[in-house]
Amino acid sequence: MEKGNILSCRILIIILTAIIMAACNDLDTDKSDNNISLYYQSTDSLNNRNLAFAEKTLRQLDKTADQDSNIYYLSQCLKGKMAFINNDTEVINNVRTLLKNFLKRNNSSHNEIKDVIRVEYYSIEGLYWIKCVGNTDSTYKYFNKAYMLAKNTKSIPNSSMVNIIINLADTYKQTGHYDQAIIYYIEAAKKAQREKQNYNNVIAIYMGISIAYTSMGDFKMSEKWWDKSGQYWSHMNSNDRFIYLNNRGHDYYQRKQFERSRYYLEKADSMLSDKPEDEWNKMFVRVNLSDVYIQLGMYDKAEAMIHVTEAYFQKQKYLIPLHYLKTQRMTLDQKRRGVPSENYLSERLIADDLDNVTGVTELKRLRLQALINHYAEIGDCRRLYSAGETLRILDDSLRNNNMRMRFTTLVKDYEHDRRLLQQQRQIERHKQNFIITAMSVVFLLMFIIVSTLVLLLKRRQRKIKETKLLKKLMVMRMEIVRGRITPHFIGNSLNIAMNDQMAGKPIDLTPLVKLLRMSTETADTLFVSLDTELQFIDYYVTVMSSSLGPDFKYNKNIERDMDTTHIMLPSMTLLTFVENAVKHGLSKLPDDVEKTLKINIRRHDKGVRIEVIDNGHCNKDAQFSNTNTGLKVIRQTLMLLNENYKEKMTFGVGNIESGHGFMSWLYIPDNFTFTNY
Repeated sequence: MEKGNILSCRILIIILTAIIMAACNDLDTDKSDNNISLYYQSTDSLNNRNLAFAEKTLRQLDKTADQDSNIYYLSQCLKGKMAFINNDTEVINNVRTLLKNFLKRNNSSHNEIKDVIRVEYYSIEGLYWIKCVGNTDSTYKYFNKAYMLAKNTKSIPNSSMVNIIINLADTYKQTGHYDQAIIYYIEAAKKAQREKQNYNNVIAIYMGISIAYTSMGDFKMSEKWWDKSGQYWSHMNSNDRFIYLNNRGHDYYQRKQFERSRYYLEKADSMLSDKPEDEWNKMFVRVNLSDVYIQLGMYDKAEAMIHVTEAYFQKQKYLIPLHYLKTQRMTLDQKRRGVPSENYLSERLIADDLDNVTGVTELKRLRLQALINHYAEIGDCRRLYSAGETLRILDDSLRNNNMRMRFTTLVKDYEHDRRLLQQQRQIERHKQNFIITAMSVVFLLMFIIVSTLVLLLKRRQRKIKETKLLKKLMVMRMEIVRGRITPHFIGNSLNIAMNDQMAGKPIDLTPLVKLLRMSTETADTLFVSLDTELQFIDYYVTVMSSSLGPDFKYNKNIERDMDTTHIMLPSMTLLTFVENAVKHGLSKLPDDVEKTLKINIRRHDKGVRIEVIDNGHCNKDAQFSNTNTGLKVIRQTLMLLNENYKEKMTFGVGNIESGHGFMSWLYIPDNFTFTNY
């Protein structure tokens, strides 16, 4: 009997102990949740520059830190974020070290508060690497870690999740991945919609998207998002207004609307005139403003502003703006005196500058353009060619990269619109079901008729929208394909001129300059008139004729009453035929043999047939070799254009049956329309 009582007492004690431990755990959990909530209220106050509330919270967390070490390290996270606002690098590094060691000791330990500390540590590390060091690779690493962990941590509030996504989007933007930046900004915008009256995140998101579109050169979209950002002007703090004015001024500068750019930049400069604590931002906007003054011919203002900003950044030992200012001085000297100062054009200094600005693409473009202008002035063809090639490669890379990113964002927009349309159809379906159950038979019949008409109209509108989008995607594909051929022609033409110069032959650069100018003007043009294409060929043949000898003859036979100004064709198609005739045919003939090149244009069936004939030795395999860039581009272009037409454009190459020589031809149907692209 006594043994039974003892056993019952033991069981009762165990049950009571379990209940007490559970209650303590619940109490600890409640305390942790309260502290986490208080911490995030403080971080939100920091975003609004309310340091007083954050300092009060820090003192409150420090009081309870002795009872729970997790609370101590959470307070260190808050201290680290406050240090970024105060620009206190020493405190930032101390906090980083403390948090790193703590998380290293607790590597395998996971609970809500520890995971919150991990997320905040990754965010602090990301801020450190971008603000204090400028290392975007490490910044992306830590912000991405914060994002991935925060998605699976329940205690992270929506407002902080928005900030984490914005940080990641900003990193993509700073590394030039503007398409990815826009994707994350849109994700942040969806979450920010839940935060009523929280304009800070919305402003940051909208301006981030605007800057990304400006950087991609999509000014139609950047204008749309800058206008959206401007609607929140009354809710912006002084820093937001500075970012808006400075970057919108840069947007207009990129469009070459320098007066409008000047308006926004001068407004940003005047806003900071009485704020010595914002000296850094003021000097940066003045670097941009001096460039605008140069473009507008306000040279005295530009020189005075360059003098002030150079002195400031030399004192700060910050190289990037100094390189921009040096390029501005070169440009200013060229515009004032025709030739830049030798202090800025020594080859050693130029080489050092370009090495020191790795990754700053816009600065390289400006510096290379200044060099090209200088070499053109002094007639240094070798260095002019070298600088021009470098600039061409850089521009091609930028153009292709921007086109790829714009294509990605276009596809994402299409997918987003499609999802919205699906959601809209679902909502409409629910409304219809509700009305059907509530209305009489007569009203039900009327509703069915009306709703059917509405659905048919929307389906038609949606189909029109999808068709336009598909055409736009097709044009972008064609631009990518067409863009591959222009560098090929420029390189061949320049090589001929260079070889003639090295051989001591007298050269006339006028046809070459016209050829280069015309190739640049038509590089982004998909279609040209036959008259324009023939002018291009005339310049090209003039440039190449010196390499073909004195016996070279060039003839054009155009059928009477044929108006070449109204016949359209894909740009550089005939020029490709002519170049192949010279390269694979005429250039292979002995010097003492007469070389002829003929272009015949005549009516054929229900269209126009254009033939390029030479008397050289060539074969079809050489023309269709894998290295023949021109014919590959023509084939791909015609495939894209012929997709929607019964009557097709065709081309071909082959040996002439009646004698020696080779012929390339293009057939264009009369009813082929180019205006749809």
